[in-house]
Parts: sequence; structure tokens; C-alpha cells
Amino acid sequence: MNLKRREFLKYVGVATASTAGAGWLLQSGSRSGSKSEAALFDSKPTGPGVERWVPSVCRLCPGGCGIRVRLVNDVPVRIEGNPLFPTSRGGLCPTGQAGLHILYAPDRIKSPLKRTGDRGAEHWQAISWDEAFETIVAKLRALRSSNAAQKVAFLDGAARGGLKEIIQQFLLAYGTPNYIDTTQKQNTVLPFYLMQGTSAPPVFDVANTNYVLSFGFDLLEAEAAPVWQARMYARLRQGKNAARGKLIVVDPRFSITAAKADKWIPILPGTEAALALGFAYVLIQEELYDLPFVRHHTFGFDDWKSRSGRTHSGFRSLVLKHYYPEAVSTITGVPIEDIFRIARGFAAHQPGVALCGERAYSHTNGLYTQLAVHSLNALVGNLERSGGVLRVTKPPLAHLPAPALDRVARYALRQPRIDDGGRSRFPMTKDVPASIPQNILTAHPYDIELLLLYNTNPVFDSPPTSEWREALSKVPLIVAIGSFFNETTELADIVLPESVYLECWGGEYETPNVRTPHFGLRRPVVESVYDTKHTGDIIIALAKKYGQPLSDAIPFGDYLSVLKHAVHGIFTSGRGTIVSGAFEEEMMEYLKERGWRYPSHNTFDEFWRSLAENGGWFEATTAPRPLEQAFATPSRKFEFASQFLERALKQSIGGPSERGRALESEVPRRTESFEAPAHSDEATLPHYEEPAFHGNEALFPFYLVPFRINTLMNADAINTPAMMEMVGFRNYRRWNSWVEINPETAARIGVSDGDVVWVESVVGKLKTTAKIFAGAMPDVVSIPIGMGRNVGRLTKGHGINPMKLLAPRLDPLSGLSAMLSTRVKVYKA
Repeated sequence: MNLKRREFLKYVGVATASTAGAGWLLQSGSRSGSKSEAALFDSKPTGPGVERWVPSVCRLCPGGCGIRVRLVNDVPVRIEGNPLFPTSRGGLCPTGQAGLHILYAPDRIKSPLKRTGDRGAEHWQAISWDEAFETIVAKLRALRSSNAAQKVAFLDGAARGGLKEIIQQFLLAYGTPNYIDTTQKQNTVLPFYLMQGTSAPPVFDVANTNYVLSFGFDLLEAEAAPVWQARMYARLRQGKNAARGKLIVVDPRFSITAAKADKWIPILPGTEAALALGFAYVLIQEELYDLPFVRHHTFGFDDWKSRSGRTHSGFRSLVLKHYYPEAVSTITGVPIEDIFRIARGFAAHQPGVALCGERAYSHTNGLYTQLAVHSLNALVGNLERSGGVLRVTKPPLAHLPAPALDRVARYALRQPRIDDGGRSRFPMTKDVPASIPQNILTAHPYDIELLLLYNTNPVFDSPPTSEWREALSKVPLIVAIGSFFNETTELADIVLPESVYLECWGGEYETPNVRTPHFGLRRPVVESVYDTKHTGDIIIALAKKYGQPLSDAIPFGDYLSVLKHAVHGIFTSGRGTIVSGAFEEEMMEYLKERGWRYPSHNTFDEFWRSLAENGGWFEATTAPRPLEQAFATPSRKFEFASQFLERALKQSIGGPSERGRALESEVPRRTESFEAPAHSDEATLPHYEEPAFHGNEALFPFYLVPFRINTLMNADAINTPAMMEMVGFRNYRRWNSWVEINPETAARIGVSDGDVVWVESVVGKLKTTAKIFAGAMPDVVSIPIGMGRNVGRLTKGHGINPMKLLAPRLDPLSGLSAMLSTRVKVYKA
């Protein structure tokens, strides 16, 4: 059934009643009660209740904001930001505030389920946890006993920190190489590995910079950690010494970040690398770059000779030869005067930082775009410098010891991965989920017998979605872990219900762009409403039931014990402090320099109790690393000409398999980069390559730009009426999608605001409403991501899924989805 807007008030009325302590009203819904739920709401309110506040951490986006949950008579009734938490400091986005709607959502999966009909027919039978575990463990044992552990694959769409570690420990001990992170977070840091030798995401020190040059990075909406970044944006605008920091946004869409910028630079999609190198041209030609840094701490800026005596072109020669402003303006559509003005402004307002975001790198030339943008940070010498790009310092957590690998595991781990990651086709990266469907269909390099899914939905959000559905039909056993059904979960054979974050323990310490080491403790504020488990406890239970070697690899009784083991590392390190109402970062730094630890805790139990009561730990800002220690490249310098990239390109010369060649008809390779890397200096340097687009320009005249919005950052949040009501509040759109069209373009094709239109690509067509938007470029149309679900009473039938329009293209170097490489046409329905 579909929930209409008039039903929203009824639902919200029920949820709002809980804020008055009327938890008994929630029992009137259609869900079946569990013992814990009955215990929670076993009596009607009789008057004012006992109030208490419990600190925890949100997990609805990578930001991991600190929260405080208000409970009345032990019933959670409100969520607010925790003002003591070091990253969010009381801030909380609308999605975070809707956490109680997720906790009590009527569509939550309430117990383990077994499919009883055809896949997708929605015929399910409730089963016990023991039966579910027995089914899974029996399959695991059968595969391992036949020396086929590699035929197990785990697609992870949400695990972070300690949970990811325990999942990887389980799979490593079992022996499968097929742990695949469908978010591809590690792929996005590939340029920093190639140029600096670090595989950890860097920190862009926006708070202490003077000039932010953002290429498609949606700083204030739905990329990385919006609440933290909003705080840093405020610091940027406050400025230093009465000088207000500047923000320049290069983006094909007029985003929220662009609206807050000093200048928005609309650009033809996929040409961001050319513009970055145009800025580099001005910096080099006018000698505005940091000459001492470039001379002493970089490799490949000037022409150089290899050991064989061959002369190689350097970055300077490449830029001055090809990226003069007139040529760049023709490629990008950016006026020449803007190229000069912004480049000079970037050089004059140091420290400054250049960011590259999803809307810049989601093209077939994405990696080279990232390299080109990051080269600007090196040109101005703003690496390992306050206000620039810094290497992150992690908290001193205790990690799990590496498991002992038996013969079966060692054999299976040597097998190629199901996603082609780490092989000749993608030698620099591992997680390439787009390769999986055809590999499953062709049993290349082998068939998959057991597929485990954790909070991932490739049938919905990974084009081509129809191919994923077909591929999953070939897998004998699919197990899905999650709190709600989605388009992929409904194709599973076993469904394991995950507790939501308000019901379980956890830790957050990987907030993007945060300079200070930190740890946020997530604690349950209420017992599980249904028969659900934390995913960490699911993995531990499977390891126990399987026995050796898995039980030896994870020697803990529950996930709370794993968490305490990790936190014990912080306690024994003597570093940092528990957040409290009296702390000041400057005082922490002062005490740290003098060898003090404040406040001190005599025992771990005391430390843990204080951590649980306050919600988090942090360490005073660490100083930037000396440049001599900052780079782990072969040259021990920042590399404009990446030697790691050269090695990877040489590794790929042998050519892909026949299966790889078949996929290349859809994901074309760049000949000059892959077939002759040893003779192409350009291939190892940041440069612009013309992006590939799917669809003839004459028939499909518009670039399609799918974009993310804050209210739909988390896939579970869409199951709440609050988020559906707010989905397009800036555009006065609720419970529906829209397509943004330039006013002049709309007039030319005869479309008015609010008209129902078709958006069509070579892949398919979808019907939605038109939003005439002055901030849209004439040749660009944009559609929000997250709507168009086929599952869920609150979501089914509302809006469209733009992923159904996208062609299955990748960046052939990084393996990232080229999400912005599809052309469309728009016409009145």
C-alpha cells in the first residue's frame, strides 16, 4: 500500500504522542508486538514521568554526530545534538532528528525470515535465529569442505570502523577474497595514494584556510559529513584577522553549496580537469606557485630523465603546452577572465585548498580529474600545512590480531576476486561492484554460491539495475542483513533483521575531514523493539556456530566485548580526554605538551563509565607532519608524475580476459593510457581526457546530473514520513521527485513549471514533474537520487529512480561509477 500525504498526519500524530510519554499509542499500529516492545509499553501514562538523557552517536550518515536522547519513563521521545561531542558540537541534521521515526517505523523487519515462494514474490515465513544460522553455516561448511571458500561473497554497503573490521576478520579467516565495499570509499582516495603514497582519506582543513576552491564537492548538502562541514564553513566565513574566507564552487548544478559561495562557476560536465589545469597554467606562467616547495618536495614537475637515460616530459611542460586559458575556456565553457581571476585569487589568499567531489569525478575521466585538482594543492605548497591538506591521525584503538590462516583459506585467498579488483583490469583498486553482475552471469572467474548483503541495494542504485536482478537469480543462497526491505533484500532467501542504531552498541571514529583524532561511543537507549540483532553480534554468532577457525579468529562473546577491546587501546595509550562540559582544546594542547593527561582515570572500568556517560573521546589537534615524513611514494616526495600509476599501467599491458573485452564494449578504455603507458608521459601526469557520454547528442541533447540531498542520504530514512515530507522542501516538492530545467530551455521545449514530463535516455524513460530552475545550466537537467522505490508502504510509488536511466559506465582506472555520463531528452508527457 502507498502512504498518501493525508495519511502522514495520522502517522506523525502517533509518533508525536510518544513525545508526551504516551508510548501506549504506538501499540495501535499494525506491527506485531515483541516481548521487549510489550515491556516497553506495558502501561498507559498516568502523569508526569521520569526524564533522563542518554548520550549516543548517530549512524545515519558518515558524519557520526553526537546525540542526546530524551527518555520519559524509559521511552525515547526526542533526539537532539550533543553539545559536548567534538565534531558536531550540538549540531544535528533533519535526518538525525528523525531517528525515532526509524526506530518505530511500521516497515521494519521484525524477525528472521525465510523465503517460501519465488524470489520477489514477497512470500516469507518467520523463523528462529538458530534456524537462520544453521542454514547459513551449513552452506559455509559445504563450500569450505569442497575447497571452494572463494565462492562466498560479501557486499558491504554501510559498515564502518570496528564493524567493518570484524566482518573482514570473519571473511579472512574463512578464506574468501570477496569482501566488496559497494560504497567504493577507498577508491575515492586513490589519487592521494598515487601522488602522496597514503591510502587513508586526507583532511581538508576548511576551518583554517582562506580560500576554498571546490570542484563538485557538495560541502553543505549531502557529501561526506554535512554537520561537521557546516561548522567548518562557519569558521571559514568568520575568517582570521578580520579577513573573511572565500568559497568558489565549480559545479554543473547550482547546489546549496554553490548558493553560499562567493562565486559559482557553471561548467560543462566532465571538463573539470581541464579547468583545474587551466588554473595551474596561470599559477605556473605567472610564477605564483610555491617555488621552494615544488623544488624540494615534488617529483615530475620539470622534465626529467629516467635511469635508462630517456627524457620524460614534466607537469610544467604539459600544462604550458596544452592548457592555456583560451583552450580551456573552449573546452569548459568558463570565461577566460574567470580562469585568470580565480587562479590569481587562489594564489593570493593562502593557505587555500582545492577539493574534488562526486559531481567532478563521476565521469569516465574521473581519476585524472582528481589528480588535476589535487595538483593545485601541491602547486601552492599547501600539504601538511594548517589550512591545507593533512594526513589524518587515527585514535589509538586496539585492533584484532591477524587470524591464523589454514591451507583452505590460503588457497582461496589466492583466487581472483569476483569484481576483477586488484587484477590487470583494475590493478590499483579492489572494490568494483559494477563488474559483479556479468561476472556472476558468466561464472567468471567462478560461480558464486553464497552471497551475503549488508545494507546494500545494487538492484536499485547500481546500473544496469536489470542486470543485477538477473545475476542474483543465478546465486543459490542469498542472505540479506538490514532493518528494512529494499529492492535487493526482497530477492534474498534468508533475511536477518538488524537492530537500528538506537538499540545497540557501536563506535564512530572515521568522520570525514576531521583533523582531530576522536571516538564516539554509540550506546543503546532502548532495548530492541523487535527480535533483531546488531550485525556485529550476527557475525560473532555465525563464527561461534561454525567453530574453528572462525571462532578462534573472533574470540569474543558479543560485539560489546569487541568494542571494549578496541577502546582499551585508547585507555592504555594515555592520550586524549573524555569530552566534558569544561574542556577547551587549547588547554588540552597545553597540558599535552607538558606530559599531562586530563582528566585521568585509574582503571579501564572508570574510563569506560566516563566515556558512556559523556559520549565521546578526543585528542587535541595534532601538528602537521614534517614534509620529510609526509610522503610514502617511491621518490619520498609529492609526485606530479606518479610512479605508482606508471607501474599499474604497465601491469595492465597484458590485456584483459575475453570476458573483460566484452565488458569493455560498454566501458571503453583509453588506448593511449593502457596500451602504451611506457611511451606516454601524459598517462602518468594529471591531464584532461574527453569524457565519454552514452547517447547521441543530436537525439539526447541534455546532460543528466543525478544529485544527492541531505534528507535522503540514508536509505533507511526514506521509510519515515518526516523525510518524505521534507524531500524537496526547498523546491516545494513533497513525496515526489522532480527534474530541474533551465527557464530558457523549458521555453524552447514547451515545458512549464509543474508539467509532467518524460526524461528519456537510451536505457529507458521515466515520468516526473518539471521544476523550472534559474540555477540550471541550459544543457543540464538534474534529478534527485533516492526516490522511486518499489518496496515499502511509505515509499512505493513515490517519485522516480534516475539510476534506471544511467548507462553502465566506469572510470577504467579507479573503477568508480561514471554516474554523470548519460545524455537524455526531455519532453512533455
